[in-house]
Amino acid sequence: MENLTLTLRHLRVFRAIMATGSATAAADRLAITQPAVSQQLAQLEDALGLKLFERKAGRLIATDPAVELHREVANAFDSIERIVNLASRLKADAPAMLRIGAAHSLGVQILPQICGAFAERYPALAFDHQGGLYALLAGQVASGALDLAILKLPMTHPGTSVLRRFEARSVCIIPARYPLAQRQGPLTPEDLRDVPLVMLRRNSPFRHDLEQALLAAGVTPRIKAEAMTVATCCGFASVGLGVAVVNELMATQFEGPAVVMRPLHFDGGPQIFDIIVPAGVTPPPLVTEFADFTVRWVEDSLTAFRQRHGI
Repeated sequence: MENLTLTLRHLRVFRAIMATGSATAAADRLAITQPAVSQQLAQLEDALGLKLFERKAGRLIATDPAVELHREVANAFDSIERIVNLASRLKADAPAMLRIGAAHSLGVQILPQICGAFAERYPALAFDHQGGLYALLAGQVASGALDLAILKLPMTHPGTSVLRRFEARSVCIIPARYPLAQRQGPLTPEDLRDVPLVMLRRNSPFRHDLEQALLAAGVTPRIKAEAMTVATCCGFASVGLGVAVVNELMATQFEGPAVVMRPLHFDGGPQIFDIIVPAGVTPPPLVTEFADFTVRWVEDSLTAFRQRHGI
């Protein structure tokens, strides 16, 4: 059927069949007749030029193209749902949703605390968090899929601009039973000689900087554990596996009697975080307000953390 325009009805039928595995069950789910489902499916297959299902023993078995298509259809319906929700909030004269990108470690505890505090200003405000690699999140900001993202340098993207910036020092999370925990004041790479370390995996820029500082001090890293995220590094250190060198913002989430915190001074030690937005456009006032709020929240949290630990 040439020049058929795909409609939401076609895609709803397709989703229902993928979910149920039969035209009859899909018809029941959509409250339409089974012949109508079969007709919509036939039109869809004809329009796409793809065979989406194999018919076996009364079941519709999805082909490989159908499985791949379903991923995109699911994403499309997610976007439609967000549009409908946004329209509902706008109709109610309520603040819209903030779509925020942040890596896993920040997204687990830090971002929820920031959003929870910010929501006290706007009780009707909704939040949508997207995690993932920095490059992915920067691309989503550039495309407008995210309102903002909190990324750590050296990540940059030509389609984004920096709205606000904050800095967190590097600290060691040291198991309290380690002799190093008795040391007072800032540490240097030399102090980590023969100390079991918990480090990020080798593709991390921060790990590269830390290893270079250790090697320049004549220290061969004694790696006890590696992890994909900063939060996991903190967790390993908190149970005594080794010393983790992390930004102090994450360290605030792992304070307790089992560990002590000491600043680590080395070139590249301070870690800089950018709050980025799409380039070339003026951010909505709510986005700017959230970015300002985030910076103040971080600064207040780090000031209190440093006072607690005398650093």
